[in-house]
Amino acid sequence: MVFLALTASGTACQSKPASITLESFPTVISSMKTVKIAPPTVLDADGVKIERPHEFELRADPPGIVLVEGDDITAIRNGTTSLVIRLKGTDLEVRHPLDVQIIDGIEVSCSTTPCKLRRGASTRLTARVLSAGKPVHEVPLSWSSSDASIAEVAKSGEVTATAVGRVEITAAFESLSASTTVHAYVPADEVVIRCPVSRMKKRDSGSVCTAPYGEPIVVTAEVLGQGAPVPDAEVEWSSGDAEVLKPMGAGRYFGRGVGKSEVVARSGDATGVLELEIVEEMCTKRQWKVVGYAIGRRPIRCRARDAVRCYNDRFRRLPMKTILEECCCEIDER
Repeated sequence: MVFLALTASGTACQSKPASITLESFPTVISSMKTVKIAPPTVLDADGVKIERPHEFELRADPPGIVLVEGDDITAIRNGTTSLVIRLKGTDLEVRHPLDVQIIDGIEVSCSTTPCKLRRGASTRLTARVLSAGKPVHEVPLSWSSSDASIAEVAKSGEVTATAVGRVEITAAFESLSASTTVHAYVPADEVVIRCPVSRMKKRDSGSVCTAPYGEPIVVTAEVLGQGAPVPDAEVEWSSGDAEVLKPMGAGRYFGRGVGKSEVVARSGDATGVLELEIVEEMCTKRQWKVVGYAIGRRPIRCRARDAVRCYNDRFRRLPMKTILEECCCEIDER
């Protein structure tokens, strides 16, 4: 049992106490921090406040949910209890219900995953406050941004993107906090497709991107918005002629037929196009194959895709030097 000697200012009177009220004290405690209880109000039979010193007996019923020390109330564990305040020397008391929900977790979520926000736009993040896995409502959270020059956050959790970049938005309650990453961007207005330098070949009309027949090729795309890269932009890849160039996803293609096809990359409303030529390259990295013999029984070995056919098609109608070049051949001088 705790005795409180609480003194109120004003002129003392001899009115008889008739009731007690407790004002400005929460019915839900979500923190383990100590909360002070304000002095109860004593009223006479006419409902008029009695302005004189009073002593009160204060306890928790049932005990074990909160700790009562003087006018300090400290949450111990989750549960429901009541503060019982009795005016000493009388039968007058007031019971104030308490629902203790000690917060042990916070979750922050965005309406999209990943959380993307167009520059100049706003969205409200959702914070889920938990106590033993159950949601707790009406908990005052503090919001903050790791870089207010990229995105600002209001007390309500509303985020406004002011520049392009990434920023961490955090919701906190006492020592607990949770964050989510917000990607601020500008809409894509250009997609630039790049061919590997090793696959660029010179033609009379200029340089062209080439790919070997029967082999894969990988191209890359850069998505731009107002001249700046768009972070984490999603790109959809396709082919102008799938019979010539088969798309395999993520910028990977397979040359399945000799000819020309367009590589197409789309991001939002922006589209990039690259013309790619599938060529049948005679010279490969395959093992040498003997296809004939030169004067002196010196072996002629080639490494073309179809070395024998290549050599026979040109034999007797082309100079040996030309055959050696076109069929990737050499005369073994050993």
